[in-house]
Amino acid sequence: MPLFVIEVISTKDQMNLVEDKMENYRAAGVKVVWQIFPKFEKVHVYAGENLDSMTVCKGDRLCSAAPALPDFVMAAKDVFKG
Repeated sequence: MPLFVIEVISTKDQMNLVEDKMENYRAAGVKVVWQIFPKFEKVHVYAGENLDSMTVCKGDRLCSAAPALPDFVMAAKDVFKG
C-alpha cells in the first residue's frame, strides 16, 4: 500500500463507500490521503496518526502530502487547472 493516496470523488460516490476506503487506508498504514472534490473545487487532506486530522483546502490554501512526501505541496486551485 502506498504512503500517499489521491482519490477523486465523483458525484456518484456514496459516502459509506468512501468511508470504507478510508478505513482500509488506515488499516494499511497510509500516511496521507487527498480526497479531491472537482464539483466543489476543494481537497480534503487527511493526515496525522491513523488519518485522524482533516484539512479542507480551497483556492490559495496549500495542500501538503507530508509526512509521506514532505516536499509535495500545491495550492488547491492548482489541482483544478486545465
